[in-house]
Amino acid sequence: MSNNIKKSNTFQLNQTKTLSTVLVLFGLTAHFSISLSQIFFGVLLFIWLIDIFSKLFLNKSISMEKKVAEYFKDYHVIKDISLVVLVYVIQKIVYVIFSENPSKEFNASGDMWLIFFFFFIFYKLYDKKHVNYLIIGLLIGGALTGLYNIKLLDPKIFYVIYRRAGGFNSMHPLTYAGITALTIILSLYMVISSIIKKKLYIKALFIFLLIFTVFGFFLSKSAGVYISFFFIILFNLTILLKKKMILILSLIILLPVMLFSYSKRVRYVFERTTFDYSGKTQSSLDQRLIFWRTGIKMWLERPLLGTSETNYMKIYQLNKYPEAKGVASTGSHMHNDLLDTLVRFGSIGFTLQLMFYLFPVITFFRRMDYFLESEEKWMILSSLSAIVMMFLMGLTQCHFRDDEVQILFWAAMGIFYRSIHNVENDNEKRNISKTNNRKIKDNKKLKANYTL
Repeated sequence: MSNNIKKSNTFQLNQTKTLSTVLVLFGLTAHFSISLSQIFFGVLLFIWLIDIFSKLFLNKSISMEKKVAEYFKDYHVIKDISLVVLVYVIQKIVYVIFSENPSKEFNASGDMWLIFFFFFIFYKLYDKKHVNYLIIGLLIGGALTGLYNIKLLDPKIFYVIYRRAGGFNSMHPLTYAGITALTIILSLYMVISSIIKKKLYIKALFIFLLIFTVFGFFLSKSAGVYISFFFIILFNLTILLKKKMILILSLIILLPVMLFSYSKRVRYVFERTTFDYSGKTQSSLDQRLIFWRTGIKMWLERPLLGTSETNYMKIYQLNKYPEAKGVASTGSHMHNDLLDTLVRFGSIGFTLQLMFYLFPVITFFRRMDYFLESEEKWMILSSLSAIVMMFLMGLTQCHFRDDEVQILFWAAMGIFYRSIHNVENDNEKRNISKTNNRKIKDNKKLKANYTL
């Protein structure tokens, strides 16, 4: 019996070390190689499967029904969002089955497996230390790519950027902007916690990593992500200070700034690598407006079910406007996550994706004061902010179609729901402890009275 216990403890220790290492490597490679990061993601899922197998099949003294109930006892926390995810996946599978080109539809829907990251984090990363390893990996990757992109600064005039930054391996600047933005938001809780609790050298390390990640993010020159990031800072200030006027006044100030930033001359300075001021080509905003007009036109033709992945490009070419130039003439995607889903999967798919953003926000605001008083406050705020950030970034770009960015969205979802459940668990334990202490006191009183 003692040998079995020792073997079990050794197995758990080795699994924990392996898990921590792979989490760091996944976070590190997320900034520059989708192939490597997905390999490590596959390893993480394999570790999770081993854990499930060991807990469900190795211990034969307990019935399978009880073991399953014990392992998935926290399912009630994610029940609602899990049902939305299930319907979302079923819709994609149905489109594959009934597609005129199933292999093409399946390949375009291959991002479905990324959803497992949400369930993996919720069920496997119940220890906050493991979440920290994931964030550390992301921060190291972000800092390294930030340092790598220093070469984009003009050596003659240090602050002039002559090209947009991407990650290693020629990652697209908008993809890179999305990854670094989510990394910064997710890591805020760790940086804040380290400033409050940790030793000086750990504070310095986290701040150093964050600064260079922010530096790389700045070099991405993504106006839509910049504005989203600014809004998230306001969003957090509004929550923490509980003053709605901060958000309202900031939006009043932000609106004219946005309009000014999209004026022709400012856009020429900002986008001078892609925008010819002579008018022979179209700016990114002009092209987006064409995409959005075309997308609405396509949706009105197929409002319920959309075009599907297979037929999207063909139908776009039939509906595109004559003035479309550049990317707008190819019809790559709608440069708006929700509109892109609306066009491809109709009102049903649009509603499901909107729920991904709404459910966590509603869950938080229902018990905001309760969550803000907990020890998990910073982790809850960071993960919720990352979810809202994904929504905002998706208003001007299809980040949900980038596997590298989407997987971090599911990470944020997992961290959020795991954190709010940890709060519930801690509260329940405190209540049980108070009840037990009360019973002990009552028993002592009864004994004292009996003795008298």
